[in-house]
Amino acid sequence: MHRRAHLVTALLVALLVVPAPASALEEAISDLVLIQVGDVVEGDLLAGGNRVQMSGTVQGDLIATAFEEIRVSGVVEGDLLALAPRVVVDGRVLGSVRVVSAETEVLGQVSDDVLVVGRSLEVEGLVGKDVFAALWDATVSGIVNGNVRLTAVSATVDGGVTGDVEGSIRTLTIPADGRVRGDVVVRGTLDLADPASVDGAARTPEARQLLRVRAVAVLGWLVVVGIWLAAGPIIRSTAPRWLESRLVAARRPSSFLRGLGAFALLAIAVGIVWGFASLSPPEVAVGLGALALLLGLAGIVLLAAVALVGVVPVTMQVGAALGARRGHPEAHARGALAIFLVALIPWVGSAVLTAMAVHAIGVVVPSARLREEDGDEQRGRGEAGGDEDAPTEDGPVDVAFGPGTEPEPDEGGDGEDDSPE
Repeated sequence: MHRRAHLVTALLVALLVVPAPASALEEAISDLVLIQVGDVVEGDLLAGGNRVQMSGTVQGDLIATAFEEIRVSGVVEGDLLALAPRVVVDGRVLGSVRVVSAETEVLGQVSDDVLVVGRSLEVEGLVGKDVFAALWDATVSGIVNGNVRLTAVSATVDGGVTGDVEGSIRTLTIPADGRVRGDVVVRGTLDLADPASVDGAARTPEARQLLRVRAVAVLGWLVVVGIWLAAGPIIRSTAPRWLESRLVAARRPSSFLRGLGAFALLAIAVGIVWGFASLSPPEVAVGLGALALLLGLAGIVLLAAVALVGVVPVTMQVGAALGARRGHPEAHARGALAIFLVALIPWVGSAVLTAMAVHAIGVVVPSARLREEDGDEQRGRGEAGGDEDAPTEDGPVDVAFGPGTEPEPDEGGDGEDDSPE
């Protein structure tokens, strides 16, 4: 129980890249953290820097963060928690491995579970229990004495798995030299070279199960579309002036450029902080790296929220292009339906949705030039509206005054009214 509680605490520390108190962990923060062969660290170790190379022995948990690479070639008697662009385990970990990394390689021995979140995973060594991973590509060429559960685009099992292989995998390949003693259940395409490679059942979900999954997906789409459709009338009734100005912005190509600019500013800000982190002293680099990570995440969340608001005027503009009255709920409904149908097209739909999100961000981002143009346009409408409404308020000239009345003072009055304007 104590081990599990300590593991959860250490994982949070590793993910946030915040050093723990010195009384709880022994710290090693430097440009290159090097634990040489024969060195022994008693207790837990927190290591942070540009690179971490552990070739000695840690008699506890190893919590490591690095800007470049973490390599464990020695022995970790506890758990390994790592956060870095590349993590390589070619030594021994007697506990479990928890990794957030773009590239992860398990070349040595792990006695417990392996959990990886990132882009790729290669298991060429020995894993004592289960492997859990959410990533793009996975390869199991070693031995896994447990189950393999993956969420990936592609995966290859050409080693040995004593348990089951299952998950949501677009393409799972098991060559003739692969061996799975349990079942293989994959939601996707199963490329099995030799049926004898799987001792259990090798199958994809049944039609009924696929129907349920698709029904849930359709229901989710309907909920999203329903919220999308309801957002138009709600914003139109609560903020009509804002919506009118944003409809003007939605017609301008410069809004798309402002959306790209928002992403560029976020990337520049994160890059500057990350650059200072890589050039700063080791004691400051870890904190700046955490700041860059949090800044990037907060920026993405903020831009997503802005896009959700800006998509309403963009949708109305699409509906207006399809013949509906601009700013009317019908325009919103037509635009949402058209975008939804385009989104169903493979590849093209993703590109269109991405471009629409960028444009929606640019629509909401304020622009001084756009405010000036909107003000000029509204003043022009007000003047034109005043000239047109004056006869309407007083009635037609020939009916209100008629022959024999006093048109001259009225004409003079109109002239006096017009002169200040």
